[in-house]
Amino acid sequence: MKLLADAGEFFEEHLWEADTAGPGRDALAKRGLDGKTIRAFGVGYAPVGYGALIDHLLEWGYSQEELVAAGLARTSARGRIHEHFRSRVIFPIRDREGRVHGFSGFATHVGPSWPLWVTSPDTELYRRSQAVFGIDRAAREISASRTASVRLNCLEVLRAHQDGEPNAVCVHTGEVTRGQLQTMAGGIPGGLDALELDLPAGMRAEPKDAPPRAPEVAADRAGAAWREPAVSQPAEVRHAPLKRIAIVAATSFLAVNAWTGAPLLAVWIGSRVQGGRVLSIWGVLSVLVVFGILVFLIAWALTWLSAKHDELTGRPRIALETSPWHRAKRGDRVQDIRSRFGISVPERIVAASVFAAVLALQVWFFFFARAPF
Repeated sequence: MKLLADAGEFFEEHLWEADTAGPGRDALAKRGLDGKTIRAFGVGYAPVGYGALIDHLLEWGYSQEELVAAGLARTSARGRIHEHFRSRVIFPIRDREGRVHGFSGFATHVGPSWPLWVTSPDTELYRRSQAVFGIDRAAREISASRTASVRLNCLEVLRAHQDGEPNAVCVHTGEVTRGQLQTMAGGIPGGLDALELDLPAGMRAEPKDAPPRAPEVAADRAGAAWREPAVSQPAEVRHAPLKRIAIVAATSFLAVNAWTGAPLLAVWIGSRVQGGRVLSIWGVLSVLVVFGILVFLIAWALTWLSAKHDELTGRPRIALETSPWHRAKRGDRVQDIRSRFGISVPERIVAASVFAAVLALQVWFFFFARAPF
């Protein structure tokens, strides 16, 4: 349990101090969560790269076997251990006394093989069928009101507590299990029979007299994953594909015009300024100034679109901007990040436009321009 507490402190410190935790801080800020609430729940951030948490805990004297047993790491087919959580906002899951038993991680980007939420695997301490996030802070109010307000995810629990609903909790299973009901009713006189539930649309609870059952675990390469009811999917996730299509289309338009529309417009404006058939210095300067301004604006727009695309896909800026003197400690080694995130679609479009422009210039010069050597 001390190991999990130390891991929680590492995640929390990383959220507030690491440059690479920017997507996590942005994700929390977008949902209107203030620093006081975030710190009260001990929210953290799992580093983007490999090895940061493992190296940190090994330096503290823990063994690899202990990390795997605690659900913080997993063993690969080659016998190597890897962090269970990476590039995620981390929410410590505690018991009623505030002791950390596991974690839940919210992805700052989503994909076919990158689930939105991942929780710790079942261990000796942590059982998804019994764990209730927020019970350490909501237990007193649940006991007083005999009502537990079950939310869809950890983010909604934080927002509810921030808005003055201290009996809000959430679970990481498709429905509220009997074990989770017992956890919520632990301090209520009368136990389960006295507990009232306020459930969101799309979620149900097991009968209070149902026998205990094994947790529902959906395994993937990131670990134990769980899905919220469809109604809980945030609007930015639902509309993300359309936004990405719009960004790709705008990037293609600007990339092509950087080599066609911008120089043609600059030449046209220069011809208007010149005012005659004889080439003048004012005409040349006008072409250069207008072309420079247009290229600057197009470059700025392409950079902005690329940043928006990275924001939607969760690709960190550190993939292109690295601090060599910090890589070893932060776990954001450039080779690990680039191997994971690769080249983004907007970058590929710009690179393809440069290649096409150079190729077109060569074809024109050598075959059609008839320029003397």
